[in-house]
Amino acid sequence: MMNNLRRCLNAHGLGDLPYAVVLEVSDTERLHLHGVIDTSDLDAASRAALGDALISAGSEAVGAIGGKRQLDLQDISSADGWADYCLKTASKTARLLEVDKDDLIMINNPMKRVARRFFEGLQRERGVGRVF
Repeated sequence: MMNNLRRCLNAHGLGDLPYAVVLEVSDTERLHLHGVIDTSDLDAASRAALGDALISAGSEAVGAIGGKRQLDLQDISSADGWADYCLKTASKTARLLEVDKDDLIMINNPMKRVARRFFEGLQRERGVGRVF
């Protein structure tokens, strides 16, 4: 999935966007993704290209939406609430997919760099040395 997502984002000139995704098996037992992507520096045309890239990266859906690819992009107003929502069925999903819960979460390198800078900034504010 990460390779496909990376390929589609690169094809639209958006390969450097930080993102993280998590696999989820819903109550109807459909596998899908939730995620977060930093769109703060994107203009309207780039946001449209992002939507196209994400739809291209997804597989064809079956059932109610008739083979279309579903995408719902919204601004996040509560990061901790969104994280809780993304992970609400992690135990069930890991069990059904027969993987560790850690294997459900995929974070690209640009997002890892953002997270590392944020964490190091918090450490500096608190006067704590570097933690590994």
